[in-house]
Amino acid sequence: MKKRKVLYIFVVVVALAIGFCFVRYYNINAIKTSFEKEAMRYEEKYLSTKSDIDLINLVCFLENSQVLDERRLEYTPILIDIITEDSIAKSELNDFYSQLTVDDPKSVIISFYIHDLLCFKKYDLFVDEFVKYYSNLSYGDQEFIFSVVTETYKKLKTITIIDALVEAYSNVAKQTEDEILVAKCLIKISVLKDVVEDTANKEISIDNEILRSMTVDGEHIPITVNGKVVKYYSVSIGDYIDDVEKVTQGDSSSGLND
Repeated sequence: MKKRKVLYIFVVVVALAIGFCFVRYYNINAIKTSFEKEAMRYEEKYLSTKSDIDLINLVCFLENSQVLDERRLEYTPILIDIITEDSIAKSELNDFYSQLTVDDPKSVIISFYIHDLLCFKKYDLFVDEFVKYYSNLSYGDQEFIFSVVTETYKKLKTITIIDALVEAYSNVAKQTEDEILVAKCLIKISVLKDVVEDTANKEISIDNEILRSMTVDGEHIPITVNGKVVKYYSVSIGDYIDDVEKVTQGDSSSGLND
């Protein structure tokens, strides 16, 4: 009897598992089928009209969908240079946009685009596109973008995302002539390190060749205000050193006093 009872329980468990898998498979396929039908409707309308508003509606639908469809990478970047608040007001994006506090509507579409590049693991392209757009954003919109990419990491928990972000911010810092932006990018790199420690409970190194190339001694990056060095950023530590004299005079082997 015990063997029969155990066998019966086993059969019930297997049957339930199979049923669960079937229902899940059915639901996933139903979602995909419904998505594709709606996506085609939005896409065909945009392709027939080439209207900015229809493009916004298409992008809005793709971005809000549970399905990660590569058409996001095709249509979203097109929208970056043509979107306006007037066109948003006439589109399906308006309700979402009205809840945000951004200075430029382009920032919202840029956030969609770089988020998708991370989700699709297009890390090299992400770095290029991030550097392309980031410097031209207002401070507030830069903060908005930072919140989007860090939340993307927290959701996906893929350390390669942090590697890409560190590389992106390092490139912005190296390529800009804006002293304030350099300091802000270095701060963001330090914060990224903290984000990983808080999210994954582990330490990471944010040291890289891009930052090393910005140093005066192979270790310290000078932070300037109006051309005057006010502090240094330590590449290996990933944080600021406020004591300028400690860097410039504390180690004759650094080459700073040669």
